[in-house]
This record gives sequence, structure tokens and C-alpha cells, in this order.
Amino acid sequence: MFSKATAHFVRQIDPDGSLIHVSRVNDSHKLVPMALVIKRNRIWFWQRPKYQVTDFTLSDLLQGDKELRVSEKEFLSFKGSYGDKLSGKLETEAVTASIRLEGRGMSKLQSCFGRLKKEELDVKKLLQDSSDRLD
Repeated sequence: MFSKATAHFVRQIDPDGSLIHVSRVNDSHKLVPMALVIKRNRIWFWQRPKYQVTDFTLSDLLQGDKELRVSEKEFLSFKGSYGDKLSGKLETEAVTASIRLEGRGMSKLQSCFGRLKKEELDVKKLLQDSSDRLD
């Protein structure tokens, strides 16, 4: 269920398909922001490629010893509130008796999955700072 939810979320925010969803919560410790990843193709054509995280980051590649400035913004928050009301009435009469039944019900569900924060780089500044390394 977690895999389907994250895959759906990634498709919503990245329709081009450049992001890869996390299939298990246990794998989330492997996520390193701005890390360089190597794609390794498998031997057989039906196997999916494997992505291996390296020890290098984008700042190591483009700027050397300089530190990249990352800004953090709130991207979106997951909140939901769902409710429903239901009522019903039944009346019947016989020769000497009458019966009346009435019922009401209400349900409410609230869910909050937290806030998603987004880390961004200033790409123009990054290109200016690393212009001598790109030659």
C-alpha cells in the first residue's frame, strides 16, 4: 500500500518520470539529497535497472570544496476530513397497532499525514559558481 501511494504521489508531481518512488518505508534511510546515483542495467531484459547511491554529491562534482546552499520550503500538507450523515424512518400501521422506527447516524474521519518539505537549489547561482569547472 505504501508503494502504491508513493508511486501515485510521484506521478502527480513529476509526470516526466524523472523521480523514482520509495517502495518501502525501511528504504527511506537510503535517500540522500543531491547524491549522485548510478544506474546499473541488469543482465536480463525483463529485470528492472538497479540504482546505486554513490558517496559523491552534486556539490563535490560541480563546486569542489564549496558548500551548496539549499533552501527549504513547505511543498504541501496532507490533510483530509470526511463525514457523512444518515437518517431513516419507518412507519407501519396494522388493525390495532402502529409501529414507528426512526434512526440517525453520523460518522466523521479526519486524517493528517504531515507536511512535505521541498529542498531547492538556486540553479543560476550554481551554474555561475561552477562555470570554471564545467569546461
